[in-house]
Amino acid sequence: MGRNFINFLFNRYTHYDVLNFDKSSDDSNVVDHSGYPNYEFFHGDARDWERTKKAFQDCDAFVNFTDESEPDPVRYNAVELFMNNNIFSAQILLEMCKWYRPSRFIQISTCDVYGYKEKGSFKENSPLSPINQHAASRAAAEVIAQSYIYTEVVPVIIVRISNIFGPRQKPTGPSSFIAHLITQALLDKPIRLTAAGANKRDWLFVDDCSAALDRILHFGQVGEIYNLGAGRDKTDLQICQKILQILSKPQSLINFDNKGADKSTRVSVNTRGLKELGKDYLPEWKPQHSFDKALEMTVNWYADNPEMWQART
Repeated sequence: MGRNFINFLFNRYTHYDVLNFDKSSDDSNVVDHSGYPNYEFFHGDARDWERTKKAFQDCDAFVNFTDESEPDPVRYNAVELFMNNNIFSAQILLEMCKWYRPSRFIQISTCDVYGYKEKGSFKENSPLSPINQHAASRAAAEVIAQSYIYTEVVPVIIVRISNIFGPRQKPTGPSSFIAHLITQALLDKPIRLTAAGANKRDWLFVDDCSAALDRILHFGQVGEIYNLGAGRDKTDLQICQKILQILSKPQSLINFDNKGADKSTRVSVNTRGLKELGKDYLPEWKPQHSFDKALEMTVNWYADNPEMWQART
């Protein structure tokens, strides 16, 4: 998501200086950036105070995409990893803001902090009920960020994003459900759907997500929370069937796990706050890509670029 946002900024604001600070040593997914002298990749861990301080000393705005969501349960204690990467790193970045006073600090969070909702959609003031330890760590990072608004006058804005899909996602981990389905189908491997495929979520194309974040970056109100979603629920089964149809693969690849079929889940957010943002200057925000068209674009990218994902499956 963060790398897509960088590419979006390059395409719209060629005069912006962009610093990509990442613990990963690989910035190869930031395509077409070599022609921009105002791009810099800085390899580092946000928990390294001195290195982080050096990287961010001239930054006017921070957008924190940090998200540890898929620890190896064999090698790591999941809760400890979530705390270190999702909570402590956010606090260190917020401490940086005390020194450098940026105009914006945008904390990227997830709709999973709300929990599940059978009907209707969560609003920004809905109570939080995280669905797992990962979501709990994201909620904790939010609360810490909000505290800096009052105690340190840091210009924090929080964005709770629904499920994102698009090209270049790693096909592993809980945040890459659609990428996983696509790559399993391309490899003709069985696709396991839990709860009989009845789990339902709101899916937003990554380019639409970047456009919304751009609006929040420039027009968002300090201290506000913005929900970001497409407003279109899809069951896991509907998505899987559509992917198989696009790839001309047999529906028999679907392998139902009926355990918990009577306890299917649903997550949905109300995006009214985002739609009203900048309304005096810009048209009302809405996704520019239909789900079917965006899904087809995503499927085609994975089909055309096996070298980009096969080593990650």
